[in-house]
Amino acid sequence: MNLLLEELKSNLLLNATINTAANNTSGYVNFDNARRAMFAVDIACAAGMVKDKTVTVDLMEAKDAGGTGAQPMIAGGVVAKALIDSIEVTTSTDGIQVGDTIEINGKVFTRKAADNAKKGEFKDDDGLVAAIEYHLPKLSAVKGTNAVTVTAAEAGGPTVSLVETIVTSTGTPWAPAGITTKLQVLLEVNSEQLSKGYSHVAAKVTSAAAQDIVAVVTAIRGVPMRLPVYQPIAGRGVV
Repeated sequence: MNLLLEELKSNLLLNATINTAANNTSGYVNFDNARRAMFAVDIACAAGMVKDKTVTVDLMEAKDAGGTGAQPMIAGGVVAKALIDSIEVTTSTDGIQVGDTIEINGKVFTRKAADNAKKGEFKDDDGLVAAIEYHLPKLSAVKGTNAVTVTAAEAGGPTVSLVETIVTSTGTPWAPAGITTKLQVLLEVNSEQLSKGYSHVAAKVTSAAAQDIVAVVTAIRGVPMRLPVYQPIAGRGVV
């Protein structure tokens, strides 16, 4: 049996920082004699993306590696919603004030003068941890220094999302720290999907986020156009 490395060909087509609300197109890969190819698009935003912002991935086809006659293969592209991997809720004096609210995974928590986990109310870090554990048991809340870090309790767990609050004492937006947005888009293309005269494919990443994102595009090609024909023959004993 051949190794996957012998059967598949991998190309790193893009590893770039995409500036705020901009786009970037990867290098073009030649289908050559491959029948199918998969594009893995990994996106990260260290500053964090607002949860309702999107990243669009278009597959572009061209007539050569230089992008001659480039045009999208998928109308409208593939829209990826932001997945917030973790958040750090600041509960110090410059963070959430009494009367402020935050929303995590659809549940609203309010800072009060006293803790009440059942009502989603907290006065300090310990109270917020208790309230999150009570209402969102599939999330992990860990107390830090004047902050609570919230993550999915296990890999592949629920999305951790956040709605910003307003600091009522100053009227200025409260921006939580430590947000990391991670996305992955997988797209597969068959050679039959290429338009006549087109032989190369690339991925175009467009971000609607106000923050810079890092995009990595890898193309994996395999399965030759003409596969060898095998005829299995089983031995049979006759008594």
